[in-house]
Amino acid sequence: MREQPNVALLALDQWADALAGRAIFLTIGNRDGRVSSAACVRFGLRLAEIEEAQQMANSLLQLHVVAADGHSLGVAWRTAGAEFFLAQI
Repeated sequence: MREQPNVALLALDQWADALAGRAIFLTIGNRDGRVSSAACVRFGLRLAEIEEAQQMANSLLQLHVVAADGHSLGVAWRTAGAEFFLAQI
């Protein structure tokens, strides 16, 4: 499925330059087999690298890797994400 051209267009990596410097709350469980915890962390680190290279003084990126099995986060993390979003608007 991931090899399908339409799926490849959804890859966030291609948007890293445009997303750097924006308010992003990136949270993933440490055992997410569906999305890939490692891929999510790589993406977050890529955003941080771009921000550093562009000498952005105030990063709005939050990257959280939390203890969670599967493709689901606990209520506390969903609430934290909502609070982060509301703080941006």
